[in-house]
Amino acid sequence: MALALALSLVVASGTICKEDVGDNETCVLRDNLAVVPPSDGVYSFDGAIVVPAGQHQRFSGPVAFRSSSLVLEPGSAMVGNSRLKFLAASVRLTQASLRAKDLVFAHSTCESMSFLQSELEASRKVSVTCVGGNVSLFDANFTARWRKDALSLKVLSETFFAKGHTRLMARSIQVVTWENLVLAAEVQQMSVLDLNSYGPMSLGWQGGFWTVRSMWVRGMRVDLARDHRVEALGQASCSPVVTEVHDLCENTGRPVQALLRHLQPDLFFVTQALVIGARARLLGSAVVLCCNNTLLMRKSASINSDGRGCPPGQGIGAGETRSLGNVCGGAGASNLGTGGFGAHLHHTLQLEACARPGAKTPYARPKLPLGGASGGGCGVPQAECLEAVAKVGLPHSSGGGLVWLSAGLLKLNSQVRVSASGTDGGLVAYKGTLLASGGGAGGQIVAHLGACRVVGCQGACEKPAFVATGGRAMCSSRSWAVGGAGGGGFIGLSVATSLSHDSPVLLDVTGGDLTSTCADTLPQSSLNVILGLPGVATSLSPCAAGHAGPFCAACAAGLWGDGQLCRPCATLQGLGFYVARGWPNASCPYQCKRGLPHVKLNPECLSNLRFAISCLGGRLGLVASLLCPVLIFLGARFCRAPPAIQSTSFPSELLPKHSRRIFLPGENSFERPWRVEVLATECSEVVLSRLSEILAVPAWEPVCLFAAWLLCPPLFQLAAYQLRRRRAQKAQALLPGPTASGASASRLGCDGGATLGFLDIFDMERSLVDWAPSLRQEHIFLVRGQGTWSCPWELDVGDPLLLGVAPSQLAPQAAFSLVCAFNRLSRHLARPLTDSDPALRQLQELRRQHLAQVQVFRLRSREVCSSGPTFSDLVRRIPSSTQDAEFRLGLVFSATANPANRFAEREAPLVTPQRPELPEPGPEVATKEETSGDWRRKLASFRFWLLVRCSCPQASFLTMSLVFLILVVFDVMACALMAYSLWALAAPGVLRRWLLLPTPLAPLLAPALGLAALLEGRTPLAQYLHRGHAQLALRSLLNLVPVALVLKAELLLPFCVVLVLNLCTIYAAAAFSVLAAEAADRCAAKAHSAHSAERRAASTQMMVLPPRSQTVSDADPGGFQGVP
Repeated sequence: MALALALSLVVASGTICKEDVGDNETCVLRDNLAVVPPSDGVYSFDGAIVVPAGQHQRFSGPVAFRSSSLVLEPGSAMVGNSRLKFLAASVRLTQASLRAKDLVFAHSTCESMSFLQSELEASRKVSVTCVGGNVSLFDANFTARWRKDALSLKVLSETFFAKGHTRLMARSIQVVTWENLVLAAEVQQMSVLDLNSYGPMSLGWQGGFWTVRSMWVRGMRVDLARDHRVEALGQASCSPVVTEVHDLCENTGRPVQALLRHLQPDLFFVTQALVIGARARLLGSAVVLCCNNTLLMRKSASINSDGRGCPPGQGIGAGETRSLGNVCGGAGASNLGTGGFGAHLHHTLQLEACARPGAKTPYARPKLPLGGASGGGCGVPQAECLEAVAKVGLPHSSGGGLVWLSAGLLKLNSQVRVSASGTDGGLVAYKGTLLASGGGAGGQIVAHLGACRVVGCQGACEKPAFVATGGRAMCSSRSWAVGGAGGGGFIGLSVATSLSHDSPVLLDVTGGDLTSTCADTLPQSSLNVILGLPGVATSLSPCAAGHAGPFCAACAAGLWGDGQLCRPCATLQGLGFYVARGWPNASCPYQCKRGLPHVKLNPECLSNLRFAISCLGGRLGLVASLLCPVLIFLGARFCRAPPAIQSTSFPSELLPKHSRRIFLPGENSFERPWRVEVLATECSEVVLSRLSEILAVPAWEPVCLFAAWLLCPPLFQLAAYQLRRRRAQKAQALLPGPTASGASASRLGCDGGATLGFLDIFDMERSLVDWAPSLRQEHIFLVRGQGTWSCPWELDVGDPLLLGVAPSQLAPQAAFSLVCAFNRLSRHLARPLTDSDPALRQLQELRRQHLAQVQVFRLRSREVCSSGPTFSDLVRRIPSSTQDAEFRLGLVFSATANPANRFAEREAPLVTPQRPELPEPGPEVATKEETSGDWRRKLASFRFWLLVRCSCPQASFLTMSLVFLILVVFDVMACALMAYSLWALAAPGVLRRWLLLPTPLAPLLAPALGLAALLEGRTPLAQYLHRGHAQLALRSLLNLVPVALVLKAELLLPFCVVLVLNLCTIYAAAAFSVLAAEAADRCAAKAHSAHSAERRAASTQMMVLPPRSQTVSDADPGGFQGVP
């Protein structure tokens, strides 16, 4: 049996091989091999079958060649009318040609197949199967063409290389490799290219282009050559679908497959990694790129789906087209953005909207709008639209297509562009008229990315861009038709990794505008009706807090995000800057600029100057702190200065001319006005009538004063004081006083507060030599004031009449001491007076103490009379049963003759006064030079440390109120500031306890202690209050200053300043109160001392009564009585 098989092989080989050519391993085919065909149509040889150069074999039926290898030498050819099948492990064609209906290359153990400069032409199918082997094409032509469908080129091999000028001509080209796939061959136009490789894949060549019907690529890594263009001429689905499918690239089964069949993507890449070379372009109506790892688009690479959606006039959002009679342009198409109206331009250059845009596509996450966008209004009847558009040649008015990107990492170089915009409107010829069509709507760009990064973009470079804009509007000058612009499209992004910076890609979904020609022609006033509205660029999934935008990028510093939008922060103050990105709420953190206090201490980031001012309470506090010492200085100066208006008393030089004084009942107020009935004997009726009119209180004064008292009590006191002084000044103008001529004169006077009025009568013919005071008559000194805190009862120490009762050398000191002691007690008396008032009882005791202290003297002269109620009568009528306003508290000086001690012209030694309850006002014996200065020093020292209450005049009342008000404001601010400072201070526990002990209490306790000491007077408690006040303030300063310097706690230094101001304000206020209260006393003491010295030098005769014994009783009729 083996012998028979061997013989048959020999016979078979002998039939196909040349006998004289070749050997046992090589079979060179003989000519005209088809003359004697084998019964089964298979030519077999165990070795290599070689078709010699120039040999042409023709077969009429199906033929198969089975051998270990097949070699077609240059110039050889095989032509079959049916199928040519080659079952060889190795195939090599060099400048050979194969033609048949079907060309099939297959072997179970394929090694390699090489086609060099050869042509393979099949009318139906070319199939190359080389499992485990390599397929190489170089300058080869693979052609499968026929007039019918289902013509394909199929390659199945381990590797596939198609380079050089290789041409693959088939409607369907399918290449499947297990390792490398290199396709750098020309592909027939409108073919369907299906490439599959389990290894790396390289497509295209530099400057090449493929125009296919569709292209599906599946591989591990795909590299698209630089400057290579792949254009798919398929048409996207014009029936958009809204789906909830999250990602087309996920293997989710039937929903995704059904969606892909509906969308019919013409460029579909499924790879592990995809690299699109520089300036390479992918153009298609529906481009889907799925990369599990990295999708890299090099510089100027682009994916373009512009105008590859629905054609003009088609789609659910297509623009409206009106009838030709209206000469109206087609309306713009709508997608996520509404298109513009089609319009007609009148001869008045006014646009009239006449065609409505299409319906807007709604968007609601998580549903996605997919498919091609709608086309703009065609401008001509829809039935003739396609024909009219085809005549134009250039595509226009079409909607944008679909671009779907899915990658773990998207890397984009500069100038990369992914676009799915609508095309501009065009001019369509119809029945001899050019009509304008509307712009197409922007398409859809959807990207599911793990991360997005821009690489290779250094310095000033053009950022990558995703564009889905509407087409621009076109206008026709012949028909005055203006088309509407297309609406913006949709860009939806899902980025798993939130960006920490701004969006790396420019997103553009604006609506269409006008072409440059139309923009220069149409009026600008009504262009809004034809412009398209922007679409939607958003994230496909909600962003985390602090992120917003399509890329869910972190909001920039100064913005905070709620997952949808980035909104401005509202916390930045002054000279600060925000420091955090991606903040989830409106309280964005910020820092102050360098050189400013820390933000914890300076939350408003004020400048150093403004921060220092803020520690004082801002501008108002600064002004108040600056005005405080000014007011103190001006107040003290005001109190010392002589009155600006006419003096309320007569000069001391007129004392010898003074005859008598008549007091006016009342207090010159709306409750107790001055009454002039007592002046009837001294003034004419005309003067009395005029005085009554001037001194009458108007009806509006009580109302205004009551309102001022409700609003501001210090203002009430000042207003009442000014009104009283104004009336007194007007009254003084009627009775001005003595003149150069005239025997007698009268002068209306009053105290400084215009509460005590009196009429002084002068005898101008009296000689200075003949005048001497007479103490045999009572000399009455009534108190001024109203018995209130701001206007207390007190005697006027500067009254010149007081000189009439104290003309001796040492009597003025005793008299003034009596008056000062009287004032000290009378200022404590309040209205109304009662017999049980302690201060009134002290005044009675004061009278008894001074009986033995006053040395009485008189000059030979006429008696001095004084009218008005005596103080003795007043005392008898002072009980609480009667409180007549006409009676005032006063001091009466009187003297009676003592039979035992008649007046004698001799001097007697002075009696040393003994006043255990009062400070010593002066020395027992003093010279003329020492009396004035020593008395002023003693009096000032005594009054300063006394700090009596109710001693402020009206002018200082407002000043003191402002001082303490400012002080309280300072203290409240300082307490809040210090509490926060100690809370924020990073100090050890022991140091913090040391600070907490006295410092926070100082701002509140210091003014409280100072005010309490001011009110208490010269008591042991006041001394302790003064001492505690000073120690507390100094201890706080000693604590704060070193800690502030060592720990550099900037907040403590301004607090120290506040504490220093606190101390200064307290002591300045106290000093001002003392100076203001005693200004009149000191001036009067100086005036009395000077006048007494002049009187002593001018007097020629003096009689001094002998001193009264200290045992004289109150009932003794002799001697001098100082009666309170």
